[in-house]
Amino acid sequence: MQVNTNVLHYHKPTNKFVGEASDFCSINQQMFHQLSPDAIDVGLTLVSEKTGEKADYYLAHTQYSECDNELQYWELLPTEKAIQDNPTLQGSSITIYND
Repeated sequence: MQVNTNVLHYHKPTNKFVGEASDFCSINQQMFHQLSPDAIDVGLTLVSEKTGEKADYYLAHTQYSECDNELQYWELLPTEKAIQDNPTLQGSSITIYND
């Protein structure tokens, strides 16, 4: 799935994009895709609203609540290739809350 930066909130001090799953993914749509045919990693492609540049982010962590094991959020990090293509992505992340 491709996600435009305009549907995410950017927090500059932490270099983090934040959003809610319902803002860009319908019930019938799969949120994550296999990043390449030979990869086991899944993730999404972030598309810059300003430049149109694309960067792949892989699913690094899935957080569940301790009390009822309910899915809370997904944390994604830029792939090595994305960082090589755009070094400013180093240290960035995407958090998607399960609303």
